[in-house]
Amino acid sequence: MSDGSKIEEALERLDSALSSFEVAVVRVSESGQRNETLQREVTALSEDRSRLAAELDETKAEASSQADVNAQISARVDGVMHNIRTLLGGT
Repeated sequence: MSDGSKIEEALERLDSALSSFEVAVVRVSESGQRNETLQREVTALSEDRSRLAAELDETKAEASSQADVNAQISARVDGVMHNIRTLLGGT
């Protein structure tokens, strides 16, 4: 084998290795971008979850308050009905 063909062969191997390296760099870059995208999505979902949990707590508190008000109104209506029955002479 002549020195020229050895150099050509070495250059071809170098070119192949550089091509493989470029492909690997692109893959790593794309993987990093995907990871960043996924991290942003996880962060957004976590923020949404926190917001929804706070809204749920607020809604539960409102529902509990409304249940208390409803119970008070029901008791007052029952009292009024009892008074009306008493006034009308029925027990």
